[in-house]
Amino acid sequence: MKKLDPKHWQRIEALLDEALDLAPEAREAHVRKRAEGDEELIAQVLNMLEASKEAETFLDSTNRSDLE
Repeated sequence: MKKLDPKHWQRIEALLDEALDLAPEAREAHVRKRAEGDEELIAQVLNMLEASKEAETFLDSTNRSDLE
């Protein structure tokens, strides 16, 4: 995996934050529009959104009493 320069990472972070503020069904379209054709940026942000969704699903399915 290549090292991301700070400006690229800032773009990822900003776009991810924007997308997470939207309804799940609106996120991909928003990312694609704001990334202005940058396929690498789109893929990175969409992958992070998917990971976030999977983490939420896992936490929702975990019996929280098992964590105490």
